[in-house]
Amino acid sequence: MNRGEILALVGASGSGKSVLLREMILLARPTAGQVRLFGEDAVDLDESTANRLRRRIGIMFQHGALFNSLTALENIAVPMKEQTDLPDAVIRDIAMLKLLLAGLPADAAHKYPRQLSGGMHKRAALARALAMDPDLLVLDEPGTGLDPIGADALDDLILDLHRSLDLTVVMTTHDLDTLWRVSDRVAFLAERRILATATMGELSASDDPAIAAFFQGPRARAARSLTWNRG
Repeated sequence: MNRGEILALVGASGSGKSVLLREMILLARPTAGQVRLFGEDAVDLDESTANRLRRRIGIMFQHGALFNSLTALENIAVPMKEQTDLPDAVIRDIAMLKLLLAGLPADAAHKYPRQLSGGMHKRAALARALAMDPDLLVLDEPGTGLDPIGADALDDLILDLHRSLDLTVVMTTHDLDTLWRVSDRVAFLAERRILATATMGELSASDDPAIAAFFQGPRARAARSLTWNRG
């Protein structure tokens, strides 16, 4: 992928999106092929080198994966406590900055995950993914579980952060609205391989049967029409 772009991974269930994502972020080793991360061969790494590369990646998990026993601010601080020797006061200040950057009100800092709405939970998870100023931001189904208004707001936040922080983003999503609004390019997976990587406009015009079935159905046409109307 290109630095500074938002690349989406899409495909039907079982197409290999989760496996590919885990290999990209060094949580699984591929059985074949090659993975290059930040210009380095990332397949046969010792644990020290793997951890060095992992520290350059921020991950927002599908359902947030916040620690229930920690407040939102404490959750955001976890990567810094694990990966740095910064004083606690500095970590708290940075965590608060990330919380505000993710669009959360200051009083959300001391709330526990059970006290957060779905949208606030997602924003706290996103703030934690940004805690270490990652070179690569990975978003796993960021809008899952949100109502349309909440999903739109999260899309806007991702776009704002992408522009303001010059982020490089990889995301998986089934949300066609999000694909049209947010992605620069889309990699379509089927038959356990990437069939095509292109813009949404190019993929929606594809005559490949698998790609056409995904991007030319009624829901896809409705999402495209809605995005054009917004634009």
